[in-house]
Amino acid sequence: MLSLAVLGIGAVAGWLLLGHRQTAEIAVPGDDASPEQVVTAYLKSLDAHDCEIARALATSRARSSLAGWCEDVASVRVIRVESPKAQVPDDADTAVQISYVPVEIDVQWRLFHDDGSMSDGPTSWGYALVRESSRSPWRIYDQGVG
Repeated sequence: MLSLAVLGIGAVAGWLLLGHRQTAEIAVPGDDASPEQVVTAYLKSLDAHDCEIARALATSRARSSLAGWCEDVASVRVIRVESPKAQVPDDADTAVQISYVPVEIDVQWRLFHDDGSMSDGPTSWGYALVRESSRSPWRIYDQGVG
């Protein structure tokens, strides 16, 4: 009986520490998708633990930090995705267009996996997206509040 209890505790601990399996396949939005559609697909990919899509929706510079969320969150519920706010590129930006999409999300972190940026529960957050031309797809290059 004791060995079954130890096995059960080990299985639960493994599940909590090692993560969740992918629960759905999220489609990459088309190249003509709006910034809101890209952010929505990204958030859905996090919730479904579709880490491949989370990486695909990020620029190469942001891919590791953004995709890390896929492994760290237990769930992400989208409360609201707001209209994008156009940003003016500075001289250091290589992007032709920059957009910031504010969101309100409810994040639940996996045990011992939060990144310190926010607590469990509803929060205001946002994503900065770039594209190199009016015909290229929007991709997320940064996140945070601001």
